[in-house]
Amino acid sequence: MPPGLLSLSDDILHRIGYYLHQDNFIPLPSFHPHYANYASDIDPEVIADYLALRSTCSRMRSVLELKGIHVRLAKWSKLIKWITDGPDTVKRGVRRMSINISPKSGQSLIPTWLTLAGFFESLFSLDELVIINTPLCRPRFHASSGSCLPNYPHPILSNLTSLAVDTNCQACAKDLSVLITKYTSKLRHIKTIDSPNLPVILQAISTTSSLASVRTLYIKLFEGTSKVDEVLKVVYENLPQVTDLRLSMHNEGEPPVFLPCYVVNNFPSAVDANSVTLGIISMGEAIDIADLPPEALQRDVDQLSNLLALLSRFEDLRFLDCGILVLAGNGHWEKTFPTTTRSQTKRQLIDTLKKWDSHSDLSEMCRDKIKDTAFKHIPRLEGIAMWEIDSSDPGYWNYWNHYTIYRHSAAALTASEKGCSYFVYPNMWTASYIGQRPVGETEDGETSENSEDEE
Repeated sequence: MPPGLLSLSDDILHRIGYYLHQDNFIPLPSFHPHYANYASDIDPEVIADYLALRSTCSRMRSVLELKGIHVRLAKWSKLIKWITDGPDTVKRGVRRMSINISPKSGQSLIPTWLTLAGFFESLFSLDELVIINTPLCRPRFHASSGSCLPNYPHPILSNLTSLAVDTNCQACAKDLSVLITKYTSKLRHIKTIDSPNLPVILQAISTTSSLASVRTLYIKLFEGTSKVDEVLKVVYENLPQVTDLRLSMHNEGEPPVFLPCYVVNNFPSAVDANSVTLGIISMGEAIDIADLPPEALQRDVDQLSNLLALLSRFEDLRFLDCGILVLAGNGHWEKTFPTTTRSQTKRQLIDTLKKWDSHSDLSEMCRDKIKDTAFKHIPRLEGIAMWEIDSSDPGYWNYWNHYTIYRHSAAALTASEKGCSYFVYPNMWTASYIGQRPVGETEDGETSENSEDEE
């Protein structure tokens, strides 16, 4: 008989299965910072090809373990169906899950929690949990900060490493974060939102997880209520070993627009004409640079030094995005081109291009200055993100360029290129993209607006 698929060794079949299973190519965590409103990677279809191969014969089923299952829950009735009808072998294979179930009137709080906790306990392989809405969002739950719920004597999410509490409710952000982290011991990646009780959230995380285990922390801040320096201090006090720290500030509009945490302005150096001195002119508030009088652009160099001194305490920090907006000069210039309308003289066009060119040079000089200073203060830092206003649109506070600068030692780079590389992705972040929440989805892939009413 000619050789076929079944004549291959188990190791080769495992390798084939690995490339068919799309979960193997999704990073952990799969969630992103709050400003990056990408579609969720949690998708039940990632296992389709793997299941097709596994269903061909008994040998394939014995060789290819049922694993890497994604679950999306948008209805309470679907969760109950998983509990009652889901085989234990399938539950043991669930690796990622998102919950987007709104609270239902008349649903008792304690039975709801016991149902959820029992379901969590059956998911032995659950690595990642994303919470958008839960039926636990009740006044009684928040009034007691979750203490009204029965306790479990052991971790019910013993293998959970990634947790995203991506709810719009600040009370849920605190209470769910504290409640869930209490039943975990291996958390490495956390996404939550700031609230008056952020220290409580981070303290709960630090006491239930090894300090060295927490690597990723994404926090959403709110304009007027979140003091960035205080948030950084709280993070350091509770999670000093964090390696990937990203803070993003938003207002509370609809959609909530992304705002800079720090606005850094420049002024020429008195010593070197080819250098600049940087200082913070604003922290955590929306300002219209075009309308600012010159005296309002006073640069506070001490504040920038204090920020870098605070960040230098994070000895293991590898990547930092704390919403630094680089303001290169007081004017915003876009590149112009000759037009058929002949609306400009040649001299006017050249003057405009010179301003654009000098502005571009100044932007790069500012980025290099921040990069060099940050890498000096934080020795293990590998990358720092900075933001710039895209001046091509009059509503430029809603449009951003996002630069990520990485430390390099590649021999192929020239002397002027060593130390950083620039990536712009995507070119513009609009208010609707950054702030608009995605439409809820069921585990069948249908939008919640088109699904039947909750049973």
